[in-house]
Amino acid sequence: MRIRGGDSKGFLGLSSCGESLDSRNHRGVLELDPAQLWIRARAGTALRELNTTLDEYQLMLAFEPPSFSAGATVGGMVATGLAGPRRPWVGGVAEHLLGGSLIDANGQIRHFGDEAIPSRLVAGSLGRLGFISEICLQVRPKPRQTLSLRLEISQSLALRQLQAWMRYPSPLSGGCHTGDALHLRLEGTPEAVKRTRSLIGGEESNSSLWDELREQRLGFFRDPRPLWCVQVAAEAPQRELPGMVLLDWGGAQRWLKSAEPALVIQRHAQALGGRAICFTPDGCAPGLGQLPEAEDMRLLRKQLDPQGLFAD
Repeated sequence: MRIRGGDSKGFLGLSSCGESLDSRNHRGVLELDPAQLWIRARAGTALRELNTTLDEYQLMLAFEPPSFSAGATVGGMVATGLAGPRRPWVGGVAEHLLGGSLIDANGQIRHFGDEAIPSRLVAGSLGRLGFISEICLQVRPKPRQTLSLRLEISQSLALRQLQAWMRYPSPLSGGCHTGDALHLRLEGTPEAVKRTRSLIGGEESNSSLWDELREQRLGFFRDPRPLWCVQVAAEAPQRELPGMVLLDWGGAQRWLKSAEPALVIQRHAQALGGRAICFTPDGCAPGLGQLPEAEDMRLLRKQLDPQGLFAD
């Protein structure tokens, strides 16, 4: 069985076969606590609707989940586990997923967010554990001030600078290199942003770049070659990748446009101590580059889906 919402990230699934189970009729924000900073919603709720609700209270999902289309749902956000440019500084979906409910292969409602079914296994599970029905997420206040900077430096120097800056506390919340420039985002109190800006230098730039990066609308992403996401440790050295590269997550995520065979790209990623995932539906096998299933995930799948209804 294939679980789908807006199908904005279906190319990441391990299989497109089987009967489709659509979540979009199971929607709606159920509860928001602005004081305790959490929100609860049904899985078929449009991500856009959730963000609109949070905007009214000057709150946000700090991990900046991408939509890729207007139909993206909250359930798909959790199932794929994708996060935007702020990920290295605040954590990802798993760190903000407080709990929720899913329906297992036997039709039983199972609550997650405890030792029996940890949230970290549900985030990024790609629908393999069951139908995620309700979700409770931690939210955060929007920053008091945001400033984007542009520094014209090489990619290798940008990587070294990012690695140095990320060792110390600062209002840095975004770092990417594209074209000939390093782009930085500072967020926090006006005093902290002003102080850090004076240390870093550079010229002020348009903050819309971060939305364009998150939604893959920058010019880099229009290159016709297949898109790969190479994830490594932030301190991984600069190494030539076979194609055009955009640095994200302070260097921990390296977007690659390349026509090289998948095996070549995987070897380059492994040499950096990481992995490469294909993001182009027609450019390579769906889900290529997903990590081997961990033992705790395998055991949980066996418990929730012994017949393999939600199998790969």
